[in-house]
Amino acid sequence: MDNGIRISADAMTVKMQQHEITAQNTANIDTDYYKSKDLFFVDMDDGAPQTVETTDFSSGPVRNTGNPLDVTLGKNYFLKAEDGSGSAYYIKDGRLSMNSSGELTFQGMKILNTSGTSIKINSLSGFKITKNGSCMENNEVVGKLDIVQAGASARIVPQDNGAFKIDDDGVAAPAGYSLITQGMREGSNVNRVNEMIKMVNTLNSYEANQKLIQANDDAVEKAIAEFGKF
Repeated sequence: MDNGIRISADAMTVKMQQHEITAQNTANIDTDYYKSKDLFFVDMDDGAPQTVETTDFSSGPVRNTGNPLDVTLGKNYFLKAEDGSGSAYYIKDGRLSMNSSGELTFQGMKILNTSGTSIKINSLSGFKITKNGSCMENNEVVGKLDIVQAGASARIVPQDNGAFKIDDDGVAAPAGYSLITQGMREGSNVNRVNEMIKMVNTLNSYEANQKLIQANDDAVEKAIAEFGKF
């Protein structure tokens, strides 16, 4: 394949990926706790662009719900949870629940105590979560949320259950303790204007590369036609 055509075709593939991510971001502008995605170029393999999807963990706007199971966390802080098979996950979405056994959960996964066990409460009446993650019931400590901090180089991979997997070397004990706000819910951090600009630029770039391929094809056809006259 002609090098110019290959480069344009690769660029179009990347722009299609970027468009899909931008469309996903735009569709989730009003989704609580949604974190915007983007594409990051990591290296080149035989001249072909290599990309990886990244997540922006900066905070979105917060609002008061008064629900004691709604919490927000600071940037790069996660709650540790465990599913029924004992696999560990990390939670950024602060819409917690309480199961029939009185355990704090997220999407059916148990939110973990710093001791590695679940956190049980008897009633939401008088239930409080302090800034440092201590869970209080009637002024008595019943557990402490296992909060971890993701490092700058941590590999954070989104999962289908709304949680994340983080490589073991990428998590550490939190460096600060103004981490939790109870009774608040965080909105999406998607910037509507930025996403619209990104979408327009992506479509323009895609069309430009499409025209380059067409122009190259036309030039080849013309050259073949001229050659055939001899």
